[in-house]
Amino acid sequence: AVVLAHLSRAGSHLRGTPARLYSSYFSDVAIPVGAYFLLLLVRDPRFACLKHWRRRAVLVFCMASFAELLQAFGVPLLGRTFDPVDFAMYAIGVSLAVLIEKALLDRLTRRTPSPCSEV
Repeated sequence: AVVLAHLSRAGSHLRGTPARLYSSYFSDVAIPVGAYFLLLLVRDPRFACLKHWRRRAVLVFCMASFAELLQAFGVPLLGRTFDPVDFAMYAIGVSLAVLIEKALLDRLTRRTPSPCSEV
């Protein structure tokens, strides 16, 4: 989603505050969503506990937050500028991914609970 949005220049049609919000925070919401759903593809039995949505959510949020903290110390990983608001955007992205999974994917696939059901 992030790559397609940037390749299609989706933000180029925006002006003013919406353009600033898009350029500052779109990736901060979209990357955690993508990372969360990539973890759904992990089928290795050593990572079976990642099948539980809470564990995936915590892992993705922590990884994105770690990258943000590195930026605060001058280590560019997913960006160059430290912005504390990014932590909220990561939380929004992870929450959005969980909502999509629970509201849509669970119903479409009628998935059974994970073997690691408790956190």
